[in-house]
Amino acid sequence: MSKQMIGEVTSEYCKRFETATTQEVARALLNDNPELFKSMEHARGAVRYYRGKSGKAHRNEITEIIPRVVIPKADKQSDWQPFVINDSPTCFIGDMHLPYHDERVLDLFFENCAKLGAKTIGFMGDSLDCYQLSKWQKNPKYRDFPSEVRMFKELLESAHKAFPDAKIIVKEGNHEERYERYICDHAPALFGLDNISLPSLLGANDDWLTYVGEKRVITTKKLNIIHGHEYPFAISNPVNPARGLYTRAKKNSMCFHFHQTSEHSETAINGDLTTCWSVGCACQLHPNFAPLNKWNQGFADITIDDDGFTVHNYRIFNGKLL
Repeated sequence: MSKQMIGEVTSEYCKRFETATTQEVARALLNDNPELFKSMEHARGAVRYYRGKSGKAHRNEITEIIPRVVIPKADKQSDWQPFVINDSPTCFIGDMHLPYHDERVLDLFFENCAKLGAKTIGFMGDSLDCYQLSKWQKNPKYRDFPSEVRMFKELLESAHKAFPDAKIIVKEGNHEERYERYICDHAPALFGLDNISLPSLLGANDDWLTYVGEKRVITTKKLNIIHGHEYPFAISNPVNPARGLYTRAKKNSMCFHFHQTSEHSETAINGDLTTCWSVGCACQLHPNFAPLNKWNQGFADITIDDDGFTVHNYRIFNGKLL
């Protein structure tokens, strides 16, 4: 809308409502001409301007009255916010790939949870393998998806029974994302039903269990934790995953996903130290699809205090904690 049109309409209303207050004229302008005025204050300023109440200095400064543009309402995709953990200590395990997990690793992990008195227990992605939902060619003799879900749900309930005061978190990894993708591709009419969502299938409606999806970051005091697939072009891993994570995150961070235990630190010019970690896996090390690899098993725990946090990034070799 042109400045001239705004001026003509405002001038007309000032003449028509000559005895009315500035506020009353402005309200009439805004109600009758919402396409010209962006706010009540905008309309009020125009009335004051054309009634000569803005002052000579202000009148000389005004070169244009901005027209009102009606902005269409956006579709909000998600309320993406980091998931915050304040409790300490917290124990994390990732990449179990049920039912292809290593039972010895889980035994060591829960022993560590008991030893520390874990306040939060986190399953940090790829807890399920979702083998039959993958885009790759499937072997029909391998485990079906419903049995994977039942197995994980039983594990979660057993962990809650063993640690009734601990909060349990399930972070969504790229393998869990296979489920939603499968529904979108093969049963889109069912998408959005609460009772078929993966969090619902796992029982995440219970107070003690939280499902963290949408690639949300989990944060503790000065430490950011992701599964590892969240960045759109992945994390470069030419040296080790921790260094690749550092090049993307630039903050104290931890990831899983790569099935490798590694650490990388750099000191800034002002002396600030930034460290990133990648955590080993809890699955079997020689799966049929990749029997030769550079994986290792492990898990991590974090203790928070007034000075910051302490990370223990454990490596496991031949069923023994190193």
